[in-house]
Amino acid sequence: MSRNELISDELQGTIVEKLANGEQVFYYTFIPSEIVENSGLPSSLIVGVIDEQNPTSLPTSDIIHNSLKVNSEFTKMLHSFCAEIIPKQADFIEKGKNQGEGWLYIIDQRTLDPNGQVPAHDILGALKIKNGNVGDYKDNPNYRVYSADGFTNLGPDLNRKFNQYMQNILRKEPR
Repeated sequence: MSRNELISDELQGTIVEKLANGEQVFYYTFIPSEIVENSGLPSSLIVGVIDEQNPTSLPTSDIIHNSLKVNSEFTKMLHSFCAEIIPKQADFIEKGKNQGEGWLYIIDQRTLDPNGQVPAHDILGALKIKNGNVGDYKDNPNYRVYSADGFTNLGPDLNRKFNQYMQNILRKEPR
């Protein structure tokens, strides 16, 4: 499988089984299982731990909904991506120019109505806009990587860039 085949418009998750400290542990990650088997899995790329003894006996959606414990290192890495990449995106730069001043909120695309009442847990963070220029990213401590509406969804373009960002971490971080 080539690197380009791994980068899609959606974040595809998988449950990976590993031995940690002599115990069987199940992780949820956006890294394909073949890559995890060959390259390992840095802790920052573990979306969360499945708190279930035998998760393969249940439908994945039930397992995730009922027993996923989100990894704070993953959330931190996601916000690092947002801080590094989103302020450089042409559409956000254009929105900043049009807005002029204030905050430009980064809304998770899983939210049911991005132009309506957006739950606090679907706001990744915000970009400071001053004189039409995009400034620093401020993460939202209430953001949830997983909600009843699904996992993080940054939209097709940013999802591809986030996949690339995670692939870069795989190449750099010790496992």
